[in-house]
Amino acid sequence: MVNIKVNKGATWRSILIGSILLPLNVYWLTVAEMKYGSQATALPLFIYPVFILFCLVLCNIVLGKLWSTLCLSTGELLTVYIMQVISSSVAACGMLQDLFAVIVHPYRFASSENEWKNLFFHHIPSNFTVSMPDVLIGYYQGGSTFDQLDHVLSWFPPFVTWSSFTLVLLLMIHCLNSLFRQQWIQYERLAFPIIQLPVTMVRSPYF
Repeated sequence: MVNIKVNKGATWRSILIGSILLPLNVYWLTVAEMKYGSQATALPLFIYPVFILFCLVLCNIVLGKLWSTLCLSTGELLTVYIMQVISSSVAACGMLQDLFAVIVHPYRFASSENEWKNLFFHHIPSNFTVSMPDVLIGYYQGGSTFDQLDHVLSWFPPFVTWSSFTLVLLLMIHCLNSLFRQQWIQYERLAFPIIQLPVTMVRSPYF
């Protein structure tokens, strides 16, 4: 296990920088996977947050030469990196990108032949899916915009429902990590090989 001295943890500055970079990271990830089929988030180590961390480290080196007081600490760099990793895992091909298909697929592709309406529609809560035909046609075929009242009203319930579910899921994962942290880190001293690269990158002065 790599030991690293973190002289400052999460700060408002690091959270602000991480929040600004979140849309860029998610947009880059979504375009790369949905348009170009990169499936990079299928790898154990997400390359998008690593590249963002690499750019921040380079900026930190420049700031160290010019205005050392503005440099991000090790803890701040890791905070930004962790924020990008979490956003990547949520927006990845196995999470939100597939979730949209789950939200709209049942009502869009239901027909008299497959009899989905009789088979399982009564098991699907109304606030879990989008069911209005006009909204689904606009979503799949285009020629429409989201800024219409019927579209907003159709998407709002599933958005709130699945966002709440995702938030609870992430909270549960965090709680599990907290339960196992002491056993894994202090007693078993696991190596955690996936974090070796980012941890090495934030070590001063260079990696």
